[in-house]
Amino acid sequence: MALPPETSPARAFAKLFVDGTPEQVAEEVTRVQEGQSILDRIRGDGKRLRNSVGPRDRDKLDQYFTSVRELEQRLVRAESYVSQPKPQVDVDALQDPGPGEDIIRFGLLLEVARLAMQADLTRVVTLYYVGSSKAPSQPGTSFAYHNLSHHGQDTKKIEQLAVLERDLLWQWGAYMSRMKAAGDAGSNLMDNTFSVLGAAMGNAFSHSATNLPLIVAGGGLRHGQH
Repeated sequence: MALPPETSPARAFAKLFVDGTPEQVAEEVTRVQEGQSILDRIRGDGKRLRNSVGPRDRDKLDQYFTSVRELEQRLVRAESYVSQPKPQVDVDALQDPGPGEDIIRFGLLLEVARLAMQADLTRVVTLYYVGSSKAPSQPGTSFAYHNLSHHGQDTKKIEQLAVLERDLLWQWGAYMSRMKAAGDAGSNLMDNTFSVLGAAMGNAFSHSATNLPLIVAGGGLRHGQH
């Protein structure tokens, strides 16, 4: 089961880079501690269950306990981070875009990811983009992304889909430019990071999962070879 994602660039930025008031810090610590107490109860129930199951199920429970322990360690780190002064970044606090402006939202989340990696708060970031109804290059125009992706070879729909996808790729290109401009121990962040942009379908119209489009950047690799 997937973990609940953070869909707000403003909230993600605030959690990572904005020092809260003492009241806000205490509230956040309480939430983290509540998560730890829930895990304590789950672990106790699991240990009692372990004594009443066979060897195969015990192996599954051991995997489960390992996951619980890892989550507990993450909660401990989260509690520590809440109380620490946040890293200072030379950008204004990010604001959430309006409804339907998911291409802009994607770009803002990429910026949060870049800042987090530059501050060495994380080494791995995953973003999931689900479509948009508005294109930055055509303000005031609304699109039905899912309908356009099932275009049925309709030329007009393909043209409109291209507008959305060009704007999406523009956000990715802007992200890569900022990665390249970000200094990192004598090099730049792009060279020290492996970035991949891809899709789960090669052709949404036919739900084909072959020839998946992928863009690979950075990592100090020799690109353009395959």
